Amino acid sequence: MLIFGTDGIRARFNTEPLTEATIGRLSLVLKQWLPPKATVVLGRDTRETGPQLLFWLTSAWEHVTIVDLGVVPTPVVAFETAARKADLGIMATASHNPSCDNGLKFFASDGSKIVKSQADQWSHAVLENKTQTQHTLNTQPGYELKQAETAEPVHYSNFLKRHFQPNPGKFVFDLANGAACPWVEKWIQFFFPNAIVMGNKPNGTNINREIGALHPELLAEKVKAEQAMAGFAFDGDADRLVVINQHGETVHGDRVLFGLSSLIKNNKHVVTTILAGLGLEEACKRCGLTLSRTAVGDQNVLFEMLKSGALVGGEPSGHFISADLFAAGDGFLNALRVASAITKQASFLTNLIDLVPLYPQFEQAYPVSMKPPLNRQKRIAIALTSLEKALRSGQNPSGRVILRYSGTEMKIRLFIEAKDLAPFQKNIDNLIQAIQEELQ
Repeated sequence: MLIFGTDGIRARFNTEPLTEATIGRLSLVLKQWLPPKATVVLGRDTRETGPQLLFWLTSAWEHVTIVDLGVVPTPVVAFETAARKADLGIMATASHNPSCDNGLKFFASDGSKIVKSQADQWSHAVLENKTQTQHTLNTQPGYELKQAETAEPVHYSNFLKRHFQPNPGKFVFDLANGAACPWVEKWIQFFFPNAIVMGNKPNGTNINREIGALHPELLAEKVKAEQAMAGFAFDGDADRLVVINQHGETVHGDRVLFGLSSLIKNNKHVVTTILAGLGLEEACKRCGLTLSRTAVGDQNVLFEMLKSGALVGGEPSGHFISADLFAAGDGFLNALRVASAITKQASFLTNLIDLVPLYPQFEQAYPVSMKPPLNRQKRIAIALTSLEKALRSGQNPSGRVILRYSGTEMKIRLFIEAKDLAPFQKNIDNLIQAIQEELQ
């Protein structure tokens, strides 16, 4: 089994593959892969296990210049890796997962995420050398990276100031007690002098806990109470953005993506994933925009954008890429862009309701104890085929169902969309029952 998932490595800390032994072997693989006198940029979110994880990974590297940015968002690591012409960027984060999890994301010298073929090569090298251990690992109090030089994200900070001006609008920001603390909070103070900030008191264990992009309820209440123009929530590593309108309502990710596409001059192409709604397809078609779909994952979206020349892309979950500025998912950058549009036109978010219709969707994740090929699970295959046939017949020929394993968690995700789901409830219930009985 490969140790890399769809977006780096992610697991419960101190369980495979996030153990000292496995990360130690990965350290040796990377040590051999890095060129002589390499430079590596490091960042992490606010999980208490972050310093220990990075210590396991880097403490045996000799003759490597390590630039430690400390707690910063994932897109900042990507940007600084490219700006500093480093050989590798590494972010210790489990993104939106709870604090008991952690993970590693890797960036190439141009700031893009490491391609799957490279990740697979590293995985095979780690698994082929199970007997190797990192003999030089000597645990020290605090897991101090003694060979690292601490640095501030000056290149990214200057980049923001080149492209955006301070905004007098009143907005609320939820930092999820995560990687957006403290640097995004500093940039908020600069760009939004009238902003209100919440979720900015991390303690090592409260990242994403009932706050942030996955839990925007408190943000919605705050927006209404403060009569703010909008609210913006980030996830644990701040590469995801959830937008709340002035009425305290969550703006669907498809609508935010379409809104971003309208802000980029000469953009004729939008890239999203298979989970984007049918309403986004209709909106793009009306406006003469080409819409392309990829497999789930912002990395897949970015690859398609680079191939097609599209300037905007993203996922309904809130990973948005504005490639005319920076080709990476970036919560704060896109919040700056949306806030600017709202300040210029107060009805910007409201207008998106009419432009991008939303059709009924059923979306649910179920825990699984294993991930066998779905086409070999007879009951699931029969129930899935039955539902697919029903959705494509009658008055809902555009209905669709997507069943897939999560690439980052031990879960299976079910997504169903149609202009009316009620006629298919029995088929849906049969599929859910098959999933629960065969995989849990």
